[in-house]
Amino acid sequence: MRLLQLFVILATTFSAHSQGVIRGKINDGQTGESLIGANAFIEGTTKGAMADLDGNFSLEGLAPGTYNIVGRFIGYRSHTQEVVITGTEVQVLQFNLFPETFVIEQAAEVVAKVDRARDTYMENIKKKSAASIDYISSQQIKRTGDNDAAAAMKRVSGVSTVGNFVFVRGLSDRYLKTTLNGAEVPSMNPRRNTIEMDLFPTNLVDNLKVVKTQTANLPSDWAGAYISVETKDFPDKFMFNYSSSLGWNTNTTGKELRSSQRGSKDWLGYDDGSRSLSPLAQSAAENGWPSTISVSFSDQIQYIIDRDLISSSTVDAALADCGFNSLNDVSSYDDTQCILAGLGYADQWGANQMGDSLYFQAAIPASIEANQGLTDIGKSFDNTWEHVRRTAAMDMKHSITFGNQTSLFGRQLGYTFGAQYARNTRGYQDGIYGRWAAGNVAGTDELDMQQRYTDERTNETHRWNTMLNLSYKLNEFNKVSLMGMTITNGTNSARFQEGLNPRDGDEIQQQRSHRYQSRTLNTFQMRGEHYLPDNALTIDWIASRSEGRMSTPDLRVLFNNYIDNTEVIADEAVFFDANGNTLDASASGDVLDEIEGLIDDGILDGNWAEDIAGTVETLQQEGIAIGDMEVPTETQRFYSIRPDRYPAPNRFWRALDETKTDVKVNFSKPVFAEQDHVEGKFSFGGSFVRTERTKQEDAFTFAASGQFFDNFEGSPSLYFSDPNLVVSQGGDFIQTNNVSNPSNSDAGFLNVLGTYAMLDARVNERLSGNMGLRMESASMRIESNRDTSDQTAEQLARNTGTLEETNLLPSLNLTYILGKVDPIRITNLRAAYSKTLARPVFREKAPFRGFDFETLQTLKGNPGLGQTRIDNVDLKLEHYPTLGEMVSAGVFYKHFADPIEQTQVLEAVNEELTWSNVPYADIMGIEFDAKKNLANVTNARFLRNLSLSGNVTFIRSAVKIPEAELESIRAQDPNHPNTRALFGQAPYIVNGIMTYMNDSAAFVSTLSFNVQGPKVFLVTQGALPNVMQQPTPTLDFSMAKGWGAHFKFGFKARNLLNPRNRQTHLFNGVEYDWSSFTRGRTYSVSLSYSI
Repeated sequence: MRLLQLFVILATTFSAHSQGVIRGKINDGQTGESLIGANAFIEGTTKGAMADLDGNFSLEGLAPGTYNIVGRFIGYRSHTQEVVITGTEVQVLQFNLFPETFVIEQAAEVVAKVDRARDTYMENIKKKSAASIDYISSQQIKRTGDNDAAAAMKRVSGVSTVGNFVFVRGLSDRYLKTTLNGAEVPSMNPRRNTIEMDLFPTNLVDNLKVVKTQTANLPSDWAGAYISVETKDFPDKFMFNYSSSLGWNTNTTGKELRSSQRGSKDWLGYDDGSRSLSPLAQSAAENGWPSTISVSFSDQIQYIIDRDLISSSTVDAALADCGFNSLNDVSSYDDTQCILAGLGYADQWGANQMGDSLYFQAAIPASIEANQGLTDIGKSFDNTWEHVRRTAAMDMKHSITFGNQTSLFGRQLGYTFGAQYARNTRGYQDGIYGRWAAGNVAGTDELDMQQRYTDERTNETHRWNTMLNLSYKLNEFNKVSLMGMTITNGTNSARFQEGLNPRDGDEIQQQRSHRYQSRTLNTFQMRGEHYLPDNALTIDWIASRSEGRMSTPDLRVLFNNYIDNTEVIADEAVFFDANGNTLDASASGDVLDEIEGLIDDGILDGNWAEDIAGTVETLQQEGIAIGDMEVPTETQRFYSIRPDRYPAPNRFWRALDETKTDVKVNFSKPVFAEQDHVEGKFSFGGSFVRTERTKQEDAFTFAASGQFFDNFEGSPSLYFSDPNLVVSQGGDFIQTNNVSNPSNSDAGFLNVLGTYAMLDARVNERLSGNMGLRMESASMRIESNRDTSDQTAEQLARNTGTLEETNLLPSLNLTYILGKVDPIRITNLRAAYSKTLARPVFREKAPFRGFDFETLQTLKGNPGLGQTRIDNVDLKLEHYPTLGEMVSAGVFYKHFADPIEQTQVLEAVNEELTWSNVPYADIMGIEFDAKKNLANVTNARFLRNLSLSGNVTFIRSAVKIPEAELESIRAQDPNHPNTRALFGQAPYIVNGIMTYMNDSAAFVSTLSFNVQGPKVFLVTQGALPNVMQQPTPTLDFSMAKGWGAHFKFGFKARNLLNPRNRQTHLFNGVEYDWSSFTRGRTYSVSLSYSI
């Protein structure tokens, strides 16, 4: 922190001692595009500067005085601004130049600064883009108060989320491509194609761009959206911001919650090594796991000889008396009894109890000694099976960002640094967990319950991130940039479930689980932008290296049962007379004697105390004067662990490492320069992306030799204590077994080489378009760590996932201007067609079989899985009535050939799911989007500060169910349709935002709403309806108030509706809970300081 303070002080001091400087940007006022080569000069002098690749200029070494600065570019109207230099300060200007033919109405009102972080900049980019795009700007993120990119993305038209993964137009992460500044980053999740968006904090983001139609310069493996997370650029002058916030959640903050053990570095978002697999267990797993050793009769005799408990001559004499030459001749039980009699020993209990017992004197200690290796391994695992209780602290977040421009070797150097640290606790105590089955649907009115538990969960998360962005201008037309970012996120989870499992009868089942998961992403990027003025050639390139790691050390899962047995204590029964008075001990004894007699006569049975009303009636009929009776009861709870019904206690160590190396280069050059009314740009380029992945899983079970969990009253800590881990013959002990499956550890790579050619052209004043052709060649291979040295070529092919494909992918985007009042007020009609792909992810092609503890289902990879080919058609009408306003409507259609879907493994004995290429799928939808500033329709004092925005998307999809699977389903449900909805596809998505902004009062507040329709959460087997994520509407509020020139106070309220998050089966109009809980409302207050 001291180094950071010193850096800020030095940067501020350096800026303060520089000469007077005027900096600025020259942009196209219509599109926001940088005007490369435009001029800014001091009126009446020859001193000036040329705009660089970003439209930036700098006039330095200025003495105090008043200057008229003129911005000028060929074909644009010049503009003059007056600047006063009083000393050594930096003055920043913005020139928005308009074409000569563009007449500005009410020019004094056109004062918006073109800035990458602002809505107006992104709106202009959207207008001029050949592709159909949507966006979330940094300005809008500040209004809504979203903390990470996942929350912010929900505001985009057609976007929904499942957890922290984004779905666009109803398409899951499989059909999305997420990049950081245009470069791909690892997914950091073995089952996902894209990265979880919550990893990107919004304090480091300038904007989020969502491209919905393909152009040839973009990677082809997407169909829903190409998402680009754009990091913050450096400012025009020194900028510093620090903010701090405290928050609380109604479900967790201040409450004593179930939790898991912590490490000393959990607060930094990663494990300190205390959860690591012990060196002893690691060594045994790598070099050979010891087996249980049984101690034979001869071993036991040798043991007592070695310890001088008996002499060799005595043993020889006993052998001779029994007719044997050596211990190796002894084979039957009678033989051992003869030998033991000669030695004066018993096999278990003798006259001297344990003193002359071979079992206690030799069998047990010899077995302990022989299995000492297994015992030591078991004891090397920390006894951390029991949950702990702790009070949840308040949420906390600290952020710092600063940047500036300076010079290095006489050239411009810009920098931005950002860092953030945050912690929070989330969870629920009101959860419901259910599992259901469907029999023959034709004769069934309801689903059969398989499991139904109460569910309690706590997640404690710590995260931090840093980013440094450097940009160096080699000269006016050449610039290089460096960006380094590290993101670390660690979550400590505890979960407890309790309830009924009909297979267990009246027994109650419990499940405890602990999981710590750390995700780390380190990214380094180098970018270059170059302009060759002699031939007007523009070159841009990027080289990126990203390393992601997801680590799950020591995932622990423990199932157990218990049952309460209630016994009546008949001999302590209490009797009352007709007036309700308690009979004394003597009278009560007499009644008990009478009852004994009635039992002997067969009038009462032995369970009379369990039927109080019937017994009282019988006694009265027999003339015994009592009015009522009470019988005390005693309840005893019995615990058990039943590995025949569920997995034995187990622990997992998992690590996933994935790296991406991404190199891209693009060239563009104007064409048709000599033709009237035709403008164009020809682009071409190439890319190479290499993804490397390794996944390692170590798994261990703890199997008991007997049923003795009840001895410790169901306490996991006592059950797994060191004495119970001693492996001994014939005793009660817990044995540690290595059940790691090499097939569940793998390594793989994916190389994608791409080239493209693309033409952007404006045919006339109304029609413009983009057409291109992209070629991509993909080579993929993934194989498990299983030994394949003895496999045939056919077996090897089944156990290795490979993909070798080369594809030609055309794209066409057309824009026709239906109406144009001026370059701001415009109406466009867009049409697009493209071919794209979806490749399988590593896990889907890996030859593995594993149990998923989130869904409690077995998953199996499919090495033969192929890619999906997609046809995309879009049509969109958009109208921009004025600056900052928009209304649009669009339709889209997508056809998928061989889409990848989760399906049943029909030949499996037990339930298994895998991934398959199903025949086809279709998706169609319609989108509406609008933004309105009420200042343009009213002068009312309050309403003129309001702006409204919203979008609605309706989607319909159909996936063809494979014939074999459909046949299996219709065996139980004859009327089941032959299609179903795509996984994760919501039939509707609604977003609404209302913002109140009063610049003069430095006040802004935002109310935002989001809801998504029911969507497939999990594909199930047979006639059991799919698990559907039910609508979970969210309502958020945020406000910020400036205080003086530097301070700002903020307040946020999230999830105000706090609905139940429900995943359900819908059967015969009834919803059956698969999972259900509430997230709680979250409130926070913040204070920030800015320069």
